[in-house]
Amino acid sequence: MEENDPRGENEGSWEQDSFTFPPTWAGSVEEDSTAAWHLQNSTFSWGDGHADTHRWLDPMMVAYALSMNPNKYYSGSEPTLESCPNDMRYIINGYASTLNP
Repeated sequence: MEENDPRGENEGSWEQDSFTFPPTWAGSVEEDSTAAWHLQNSTFSWGDGHADTHRWLDPMMVAYALSMNPNKYYSGSEPTLESCPNDMRYIINGYASTLNP
């Protein structure tokens, strides 16, 4: 996953979080910021070996992914399933979990 973490943390890692078990993804937030470097796209490499590109659709996701503000984390501006239903649904549908092994 292409990531935009201006703090310099999480080098080489990326995480999403569901606050329920089993994961329903209700209340989930964008824990690590995606990037939107290529015409508001990010590249994903999936665990099964394929890769694809996703164009971010929700304005809040685009703004968050482009932001270089190191204080954007835990500020209340993080994308959620409710505020970014198109983009968060894309991530959720591809993210390995007990609901999506």
